[in-house]
Amino acid sequence: MRKLKFFVFIAAMLVASTAMAKDLWEVQINTSPTGKLGDHKKLIKSILKENVSGYDGYEIKENSKTLIVTFDYDRTSPKEIVNVLNEKDPTLKASISLSVQPISLALVKSLEKFEKAKKKRTDKVEDLKNSCKDYDKAHEALMEEIKRAEKHGYEQRTDIVKTVITITEE
Repeated sequence: MRKLKFFVFIAAMLVASTAMAKDLWEVQINTSPTGKLGDHKKLIKSILKENVSGYDGYEIKENSKTLIVTFDYDRTSPKEIVNVLNEKDPTLKASISLSVQPISLALVKSLEKFEKAKKKRTDKVEDLKNSCKDYDKAHEALMEEIKRAEKHGYEQRTDIVKTVITITEE
């Protein structure tokens, strides 16, 4: 009975932790602040931290006066973030470009992981192709040496087998 209660407790904890997992997204917010965007850094952080539920972090792109906000999409929206920023500090003149859509950080991480694996696979395929070329050259040189040895009366005592490997990529 104790084991059953323990397993039920563990299962409940797993379900609860899965339900609490954040679905983090990023949105790019354009600004036209008075002065440098970096001058507003502390104010931006306190506005987001105190007024946006689901806020997770931000980054300032000074050259383009762009603010990238990381947030939990289940708890807030890009529109709410912009509204809060403009309400609390109208000098920021925050807006979301129509061409910029929020992106899922989980998707970005998955794509990065896929690209790394793809590059690693491509590198391994190239290594294998080069190894096959080296093998073919070595086999060719060996066959030439056997022919030369046979001309001088030496006999080949073992069979040499050439292996052919075909690599296809999809």
